[in-house]
Amino acid sequence: MTPATVTAPKQTRSKTATTARPGGFAGNLLRVDLTRGKCWAEPWGPERMRAELGGVGLGAMILYRETAAKGGKKNVAWDHPDNRLVLGTGPLAGLPVWGTGGLTVCTIGPGTNGPTSTQANGFFGTNLKYCGYDAIVIQGQSKNWVYLYINDDVIELRDAKSLMGLDTWETQYALNRETGLSGHQLSVYSIGVAGENLVRFAAIQGDFGHVASKNGCGAVMGKKRLKAVAIVKGTKALSAADPRGVIQAAEDMSHDLPTWPRGRRRSCARTSITAGISATRAGCTTATCRSSATATSKARSSTSPSTRAGPAAAGRSARPIATASPGSTPSATRRAST
Repeated sequence: MTPATVTAPKQTRSKTATTARPGGFAGNLLRVDLTRGKCWAEPWGPERMRAELGGVGLGAMILYRETAAKGGKKNVAWDHPDNRLVLGTGPLAGLPVWGTGGLTVCTIGPGTNGPTSTQANGFFGTNLKYCGYDAIVIQGQSKNWVYLYINDDVIELRDAKSLMGLDTWETQYALNRETGLSGHQLSVYSIGVAGENLVRFAAIQGDFGHVASKNGCGAVMGKKRLKAVAIVKGTKALSAADPRGVIQAAEDMSHDLPTWPRGRRRSCARTSITAGISATRAGCTTATCRSSATATSKARSSTSPSTRAGPAAAGRSARPIATASPGSTPSATRRAST
């Protein structure tokens, strides 16, 4: 275990320091240098917050400023220690607005060896904001496998040897047991065996099923020998400039999305097609729902299972299909059909 003291540099009195911080931001970036095993808090000013917002905007600017190769014409390679892995949030994360607590990953990805961004849901962003940080900026490469543990002002790079070879769900279960926390109290994003072995399309997965998958960002995490990031739900408060306005806007969105004609048609059509249910059962009478449900019903009734499975399966349809006779068991039916 390597404890890392988080310190904030002294702020000089300037226009940036006296400008009011926009609501919704925690006010700090967490910097992690895996090569040196050090972590520190870095304040970022209101002007940057308004210009970059967080998430992709913040991550893209960090990549632009900090990953340029010598000469400034290209970026460093994805496996270079100077590559950055930015795990960011947006200004709404941690506020009572549904769907805003996820994660944005920005890095130089191995698929294109260029800048990339990808998003995942979950509650990573909410937990990070409650610990006092708007994003994590990771640089360098660790000599040994570690995972990053964050609990308010307690920041530690812990030994990850016991986690090696585990998939992402197993990793989360292991960290739940180690910390004694579960559910929303601990958000874990990690890599599995693919990321450990630098597979170029490896993903970062967390909170039991959410995936940041584009451009092999999991391989970048593996190259840095960072197995996981575990964030305890912190205790620091967030405030919005207009709390009532934020709550009202969130309620308006939750009402308007399912009742907005275009959104309703898309949602119901997708449900009808994938589930193959009727518009009546879906509780919707829009033309799109009726037509999609009718088309799905006709397709299912006019095609045999072998035809729907494709030409290869259709060619096997001449084989006798076993049927269950009275008193027969499912296992006996399966044996008869093979």
